Amino acid sequence: MPRSIGEIRPFHDTLEIFHLPASRVIGEEALYKLNSGVRLAAAPQWELLSASEVWKKTITTLPRVIPTTFTGWTCNYVPETDMFSYLASVLTPADTPIPEGCQHRDIPETLVAVGRWGEPLPRVIEQVKELGYIPRWHDEGCGWNAELYFDGDESRTDVPDDGQGWRWMIPCMKEEK
Repeated sequence: MPRSIGEIRPFHDTLEIFHLPASRVIGEEALYKLNSGVRLAAAPQWELLSASEVWKKTITTLPRVIPTTFTGWTCNYVPETDMFSYLASVLTPADTPIPEGCQHRDIPETLVAVGRWGEPLPRVIEQVKELGYIPRWHDEGCGWNAELYFDGDESRTDVPDDGQGWRWMIPCMKEEK
């Protein structure tokens, strides 16, 4: 059985499969157009949130499944409109009450792949497949991926050229042969 996701720490620089218990993503939500030519990282969203009272007084105080992390949770992609939801959020235990002014998504228990810091999503998916796993995006409650930010990673000086200072997390399962 893979290790619990709660065991991952900042500066973890190997792709690894972890066990994620049923969880709840809680944060502030915005809609984005996928192929708009705008970089997918939602830096303006984070800047707005860091000044938000809901963020400072509520979201940052919630219990977390992965200590000292925040997530840029992407989900609810609609191909006809090319739109998706982005939640600047924390991943909390499944029974965490939803604070006023916040949005949430409930996530079933699953395996997740956590990529290396700074690697693009297509490379993470490639490596997951090399390990004998596949993304679970078509399963109920698993149509998401997330940018995973550790507090300690802010001090890193090895920021990739594309400025992607996070690691990707995706739901996955063992590939059936």
